[in-house]
Amino acid sequence: MKWKKSIIFLLAIIYTCKIIEIQARKRKKKPEAPIRNLVYSRPIQYQGRDLGNIELFDDEEPADTVDDFCEIHGLPHDVYHSILVDACKQPVVVCTRAEPAAFKAPIVFEGKKVGTVRIVEGEEPADIVFKFAKKYEQVTPHMERSILAHACKKMKCTREHALIYQKPVAYDGSIIQLYYYITMEQSQLMKFINIHINIIYHEGCIEPLQKMRVNMNLSIVLEQSL
Repeated sequence: MKWKKSIIFLLAIIYTCKIIEIQARKRKKKPEAPIRNLVYSRPIQYQGRDLGNIELFDDEEPADTVDDFCEIHGLPHDVYHSILVDACKQPVVVCTRAEPAAFKAPIVFEGKKVGTVRIVEGEEPADIVFKFAKKYEQVTPHMERSILAHACKKMKCTREHALIYQKPVAYDGSIIQLYYYITMEQSQLMKFINIHINIIYHEGCIEPLQKMRVNMNLSIVLEQSL
């Protein structure tokens, strides 16, 4: 198959750049963690209990963070609403929705939390799970399928495969939409390719990669990565 040949070409380039990669890793510093700014803090008391402070950071959706806090402490929805309204009044707090994600699932791999999948009402679960799996290399195809199956029990799913490409195309005097979906197995292949393309790109061996002729699957990955 064409995509197998493309992978072989890609691997050849990767190994050609192996020495550069090893040297660069020795020089490379550990990436700094992104700076998180505290934008809201408020002590919470309920029925005589001191529950501590709820804190919101600028990289969080307030509705989700407040929902997590209320769930941990068993607080009713009216308390959730009161906290969120107060937080969203602050000029430094950015609120994009009034309700928390309709689906949330903390993902654990080998005893360590990887992250939390959150799906808002109206979003397509397959797309969100695909993006989550692409972000975290620990997420295997089996885990991805399990997460999606669990999500589809809680909310509406219209398809099993993620939409990764959409473009309007003129055809016979009309405009039609071109869609490209991806299976979970293909998503793992794309994750592998993206990892190594980024290595090549950052280590100065991009010229031979740009000369590669690849099929549609790899072309989309290259466009997104370079």
